[in-house]
Amino acid sequence: MVSVTAVHVVLLIAVSICATAVSLDIKVGLGGVFVPGLPTPVHLSVGANQVLPESAEWVMEQPVGDPWRGEAVMQYRFPFERPELETIVPIYDFTYPLTAKLVRVDDPSTIYAETAVNLRPVRMPGPYGIVIGEWPGVHDSFAEDQDQDQDRGVIDVALGDLPGLWWGYVAIDTMWIGTPSSAIPASIWKVIEQWVVSGGRLVVATGTSFYLIDSPELRRLLPLDEPVLIDGRLEGDRKPGVQMWPLPPDSPYSGEDAVAITSHRYGAGLVVLVDRRAADVPA
Repeated sequence: MVSVTAVHVVLLIAVSICATAVSLDIKVGLGGVFVPGLPTPVHLSVGANQVLPESAEWVMEQPVGDPWRGEAVMQYRFPFERPELETIVPIYDFTYPLTAKLVRVDDPSTIYAETAVNLRPVRMPGPYGIVIGEWPGVHDSFAEDQDQDQDRGVIDVALGDLPGLWWGYVAIDTMWIGTPSSAIPASIWKVIEQWVVSGGRLVVATGTSFYLIDSPELRRLLPLDEPVLIDGRLEGDRKPGVQMWPLPPDSPYSGEDAVAITSHRYGAGLVVLVDRRAADVPA
């Protein structure tokens, strides 16, 4: 006959195994960095081929404040509906780690999985730029200006890592679109458009790469009507209010090889069009 105590021990062991059998991964920020105080994309996922718990929820926690200003714990809860969660939450501080858990709904003390990320190494002091696709000249330009502008940076971001909501881009001041490896989905173009309208600055390299990124959503953003590709350059009638940005006369891309840069206001933001492909644009 098995004693009640022995049964309790077995149950406790089973609960302990269940609570630690699920692995949890967390990714913070767009491009792997974040700006404190601004909405930040966060991606949570559990490992593949695992037995997933029922009646669970995602929980994210972070202590904020200090003994002088007061202390509190910020907590965000989301229903566990599938093995991954993509959301956008404000992260106010980088002093303390951000903890993610998968817990039982009716008993949060039962933790199926837990992990934490140190935010200090992934903190960005202020708004930064991102590059989608290949555009080496952007990085070269920022490398030259690094000593003069320590608070700015530019980071490559894969298409699959772009948030599906425009406020996930609030920490971005400039987005460069060069030569992507695949077409940009219409849903992402719509989000980019919303971000530009809210004040974002979009720079698009075209030229012979134009047809890799061409879409109705992009054409709505561009400062040209009915753009066409002529001799490797994107040309067309300029929309009302469009400005030309001539390069300096001593630029190696001036004269017959001049790079045409046009821009126009779009909502509260700015769209800048470069008529060449990214690889042909000087830093």
